[in-house]
Amino acid sequence: MLLQLFELKEILVEKGIASFRSSGTCMLPCICPGDMLTVVPKKMTDILQGDIVVFRRGNALFSHRTVFTGSENGIPYIVTRADNTETEDDGKIFEENVIGVVSRIQRKGRDVPQTKRSGSFTGRFLRFLLAVKYRLQARWRFYLASIFSLFRRFEACRFFLSFGRPADYSLRVDIQFPVESSRFMRKMSPEDFTRYYPSVEKSLKKLKIVAYAENTQIGRISLVHQNHSGLFSGWWIVGTDLKLRYQGTDVERRFWMHVKRLFDKLLKTPLYISLDTRDLFRRLYFRQLGFLPFSDYWDFSSFKPVKRHVYVKKYDRQR
Repeated sequence: MLLQLFELKEILVEKGIASFRSSGTCMLPCICPGDMLTVVPKKMTDILQGDIVVFRRGNALFSHRTVFTGSENGIPYIVTRADNTETEDDGKIFEENVIGVVSRIQRKGRDVPQTKRSGSFTGRFLRFLLAVKYRLQARWRFYLASIFSLFRRFEACRFFLSFGRPADYSLRVDIQFPVESSRFMRKMSPEDFTRYYPSVEKSLKKLKIVAYAENTQIGRISLVHQNHSGLFSGWWIVGTDLKLRYQGTDVERRFWMHVKRLFDKLLKTPLYISLDTRDLFRRLYFRQLGFLPFSDYWDFSSFKPVKRHVYVKKYDRQR
């Protein structure tokens, strides 16, 4: 169950509790796609077998059930496993990769138990059918949304796909970044951040660019800075999100114009993004934004290796 690592850790650190909607089918029928999960921090020594733990692997988060607790050289660890498998453990997970424990599961406004369901043949078969159903639904929604967004980029289609209403909204963009030696995020306008950036350029590691239309958040771009020697040192886009109704509209174009102006002024290194080779529509989308293919690599951070493309975009002061 992949979650947004950057967003979830911020909320947990700031408030001590976080809620989000689940995705994925590995924990069926205990957790279904769309269930609302509440996560709270918990010490490693307090985690018990049967607890559903949210942990980090690479740049993704997973929610699996604890099946074993132990220690290695005095350092506690846990072993987790998805409910839909009886043999494939996740390996040893130490405290630095544990985000929290699921304390509550809500489905359609009702609390559901966290206990693992029966392992009978009938139960396993029903879980398999549910998993197939949810995966097909998710796949079709993804393709329909991608096709909708792609066609909306053609001016001749925008009027009909917007249901006859012009998508003309006032747009505001804010910059959010962590305050040094603090758990809170600081918010600035792009103009103020441009003046402030030189004083934090060497220490800043995370950054969010948030878009608002009519004072409602409609999208964001999350970035992290990889500071190491080699070709891939610089800022990386680790998350992008824009509500479907604004994709392919003038709002999206103006949002990326704000981003381009900001990066033209500030960035001394290229901007990178890593995309799944199977995600054709996102690769086409970032090609339209001026990102160019740079390199390929295999990502072994998830349970199944995935081939990914690295795209790069250079801004005016880098040319």
